[in-house]
Amino acid sequence: MKALNTEATGIFLHLLGRMNDAPFISFQSPAGVPLFMEGYGVLDSGFGTSYAYSLMQSKVVGDDVLREPQFFFLHFTNDTSNLFRGVCPYCYYRDSSGIREHSMIIQPFGHLDLNLNLQERHVEMANNWMAQIKEQGYVD
Repeated sequence: MKALNTEATGIFLHLLGRMNDAPFISFQSPAGVPLFMEGYGVLDSGFGTSYAYSLMQSKVVGDDVLREPQFFFLHFTNDTSNLFRGVCPYCYYRDSSGIREHSMIIQPFGHLDLNLNLQERHVEMANNWMAQIKEQGYVD
């Protein structure tokens, strides 16, 4: 399993810090496209304790709101009892292209079924998207 690179992790953690323990936040940027972050709770797995989040940009087409894109992440903290540490994307949605990809399937009792090739691609895509988020003015 791979985690975001250092720069992308810093951007993610900056946005997470701006949530101030709220379950949901909307960010605005000079580009005018909103960015949404939502927390879903705790997941205990064989890799350790993580927190689930989604990060999404959207656009309206007719009467539909399209996710352009939406990533779901597990944030494994630096807790010494965790076998894994870092921010890992595990789902990617892009409605305009009909894409719904799951590189991790969360099973009962916190078992994670991993598609490592797809998860690696999700990490690469999320790293690039985090750099775009910074360029769009959501992060100083």
